[in-house]
Amino acid sequence: MNEKLDWLQALRGIAALMVLFFHLGPHWALVPELAKFTSVMAYGFAGVDVFFVLSGFVVYQTAACSIPAKGFLHYVNRRFSRIYFLYWPSFILFTAIYFYLFSKKPESIEKFLRSFLLFYPNIWDNWIPVAWSLTSELYFYLIIGLIILIFKGKHVYSIVSLIVLLLAWNIGWVIFDKTAVFSGEQPFRFALSGLIIEFMTGCLLSALYQTRQHFFSLTSKWSLFGIPMIIFGFYLGSTSVYFDRVEILRLASYGVAGFGALILALSLQSTTIKPPRILVLLGDMSFSLYLLHTVFLDVLGYFRHFHMSAYGIKILPFSLMIPLIIILVTYTWYRLVEIRTIQLVNAFSRPTLRPAP
Repeated sequence: MNEKLDWLQALRGIAALMVLFFHLGPHWALVPELAKFTSVMAYGFAGVDVFFVLSGFVVYQTAACSIPAKGFLHYVNRRFSRIYFLYWPSFILFTAIYFYLFSKKPESIEKFLRSFLLFYPNIWDNWIPVAWSLTSELYFYLIIGLIILIFKGKHVYSIVSLIVLLLAWNIGWVIFDKTAVFSGEQPFRFALSGLIIEFMTGCLLSALYQTRQHFFSLTSKWSLFGIPMIIFGFYLGSTSVYFDRVEILRLASYGVAGFGALILALSLQSTTIKPPRILVLLGDMSFSLYLLHTVFLDVLGYFRHFHMSAYGIKILPFSLMIPLIIILVTYTWYRLVEIRTIQLVNAFSRPTLRPAP
């Protein structure tokens, strides 16, 4: 399926904004007029769950087409190159800003190199904290690639089987050793994480969408599923902080909301309703916005703390401008760096055609 799914890009843009406003919360909490909004912004981290479900949907399409035609290694090379070559320029920018502006450097060379290679699945271990999700993405890519490679013609069956096995494993630990789960000491916490199921549900929906796309044309019917799932997921997640910290509980709440959002976006895709172009653009630049927004938040926070009084700038209008400034700066980075990097990666991985003898 080659057409651009604008509603999915719009959903990606919404997810990027959710994460941006989540990290903006501490900055707005300093402004009495804006502090009232931070209780809602505190749920913005769920944008990552939306990203995982969306990623499963998109990557399944890529893997299902690429692996049978060009092989597993070509698929891995394309997916990994795209992640690493877009991540490394952001990593360099992050390091330069934190070293020269904040005099901050990694705790060790090992941490620096492991972060550079995306070897840390834990947010607190990474030099760039938000990069933890990219480590998970690479792992997800491998899993779905192996499923496409090994289980030819039985993708749906194998995806459902994996989802069931992961559910059984994680729910079993909650039942029989809740202490280990809630303390983060569950065995194979990363390798058999409940977050894999978020990605796999996106893959499953993608497989069904390819063969039964006409089902999603019943917009009102699918909305009856998508909207309640979003409401239920956020309501359940709000009942305890553990729904953020324990992966299987996060799946049951914010993962369900992300799946509902994907269903809703797919149903809207089959209509003549077009998403706002700004959301589609934000979806296009969401990778850069996700990676760089915390850097620019820190830079703007530094400016506010040390220089605002000198320039007579009021904190309320400045704080309101922060997300717009970040989006504009990230858009510049997207145009000058991300797009050109993608072009280079595509040119590098494109097979060379030999002239006919």
